[in-house]
Amino acid sequence: MRIAPLYLLIFVLAFLFQGCGNNNNKKTNRDMETSQPAPEDTSGIWLGKKIGGQTSGSSAQIKPVIDLSRIKKGIASAQRGEYQEAVKEFNLAIREDSLNPHFYYYRAEAFMNLQQYDKTWADIRKIERLDPEIKGFHALKGRYHNAVKQYYDAYHEFRIALQSEPGDALLWDSKGAACMNTMRLEEAGEAFDKALELDPNLASAYYNRGLWHANSNDFEKAVADISESIRLNPGNSQAFINLGNSYFMLKQYDNAAVNYRKALELNPDTWLAYNGLGSTYKAKNENKKAIQHYTRAIDLNPEARDAVYNRGLAKYADNDLAGACSDWQKALSMGVSPAQKWLDMYCK
Repeated sequence: MRIAPLYLLIFVLAFLFQGCGNNNNKKTNRDMETSQPAPEDTSGIWLGKKIGGQTSGSSAQIKPVIDLSRIKKGIASAQRGEYQEAVKEFNLAIREDSLNPHFYYYRAEAFMNLQQYDKTWADIRKIERLDPEIKGFHALKGRYHNAVKQYYDAYHEFRIALQSEPGDALLWDSKGAACMNTMRLEEAGEAFDKALELDPNLASAYYNRGLWHANSNDFEKAVADISESIRLNPGNSQAFINLGNSYFMLKQYDNAAVNYRKALELNPDTWLAYNGLGSTYKAKNENKKAIQHYTRAIDLNPEARDAVYNRGLAKYADNDLAGACSDWQKALSMGVSPAQKWLDMYCK
């Protein structure tokens, strides 16, 4: 029996600022697919907030008014991840001073973390009318455009932001992500290098540069950078998935499986980790286990078309031709065109 090769291994190009994102952007490798942004505080930069071990210098400075207590309470709530409470405080502050652009800035950040992008944009437009030159405004617009997948606009805004803040490592990292999304690959690598030059402990830049190496099929460098990002930020489940993917591409299947399982320890509902384990077992000809893990991935994400296709390959290798044909037919209906070849050969 001819054993079909694995068709896809999915890479999660989930950059810190929604870059190369989530989840389906252009790549040099059909094996890569994006994922939705990690559920972390990655879109907002708050006053005094430390991200990646560094205190951000890109947040807007509060314009003095009679009473800043509500803004301070809002920022404190945002730093704890309590964005709904933050919005309530910012709403009250805006009622007291409706012409202060900084108040809209902070509320926009909270709305962004809540993924309420229409409200984010409304506040951005308000800032544009009041004072578009406040510090951090172009970075805010860049993060918004990345979040709604308007990548060319994001790239433009991050370039503007860096003109006034060229020493901000997070902005260079953001620009690199936007470059990836707009296929400015050489410029992306330069941006990630610059971010790490400015802040050698910026976990997101190592992670993003690792994905950039993976996109260039340099999986050994991808392993090195993503491993360093995990050392600095061990709570990023997607980093473990992409480290597993990189090991898989190097045919180090045991190392790949270890990292997929670590991702599941952090997030048991990560379908990409189950998909990766399915591919690992399939590569080792453990087809029954592969089928089990692909099935779990599909249960968690019924739109996981590549898991459906790969499960068909595993079923075929396990002598379940009827099951394989069913999966290939479904995969074809979901847009996986190579499934047609297997249907033509074995499912007439």
